[in-house]
Amino acid sequence: MILGIVSVLIGTIFFLLGATLILPFSFIEVLALVVAYFYIALHANDFERLRVDSDNVYFESKFGSRLHEEKFLKSMTRVLPSDRKNLINLCHGQRNILFGYNIHMNSRSILEKEIKRALQI
Repeated sequence: MILGIVSVLIGTIFFLLGATLILPFSFIEVLALVVAYFYIALHANDFERLRVDSDNVYFESKFGSRLHEEKFLKSMTRVLPSDRKNLINLCHGQRNILFGYNIHMNSRSILEKEIKRALQI
């Protein structure tokens, strides 16, 4: 917010000194800051959650304002290789879930092994 105020203040000073095109660009800069702020605010709480209990596998994800929940039977859930960005592919019959968007790429293989182990227990 302070950055936007400083930008408009500098633009106004230059506008008053005769550089008339500085002020519109200052407002464009402030608009870009506002858009970036709302984008970050919308995605600040994005998450993926996978929980395995004795009978079921529960998957929850939130991206922006969209919440997605799935429940799979543990005995029918498989972890398959995925070709999309090295994501973890959970398969239950014809339903597939790509998991691991919020996990660093180097940690996905470790998580995949842990999920396979949890499904076997």
